Amino acid sequence: MEQQDFDCSDAQYALFKSKLVPTILQEEWLRKAHSLAKRIIRQENTKVFKKHRKKLIDTIKAWTESDQMYTCRFGLRMLMIHYLDDDFLSEYLEIPASIRSKDYYVQKMIAWYFATALAKQWEPLFHY
Repeated sequence: MEQQDFDCSDAQYALFKSKLVPTILQEEWLRKAHSLAKRIIRQENTKVFKKHRKKLIDTIKAWTESDQMYTCRFGLRMLMIHYLDDDFLSEYLEIPASIRSKDYYVQKMIAWYFATALAKQWEPLFHY
């Protein structure tokens, strides 16, 4: 876009170019990042993760310790999907219980984890 495409002063055009264009580009980048994250989340239950569960738990612990909201949330979701059935250990309950976050989405994921854990692992969780 060139200045002649707009009916504005040099100062207004400079402001537009310095403020609005980077904002538009940033929003486009965020949209693409969100799309990629959605694709990754849809693939979270793949055979690769099932094959390497012993290695995965260490990675999940690192993800849940992250101060990045979506990284922590993703780690909790992976813990819920892969470690509430056959590979469940009561020590895994300490992972979400130890998280101290004020982020809404992290708190929501912790609640979702414990609600699902109650349905799948009543006895160990009830005594927890």
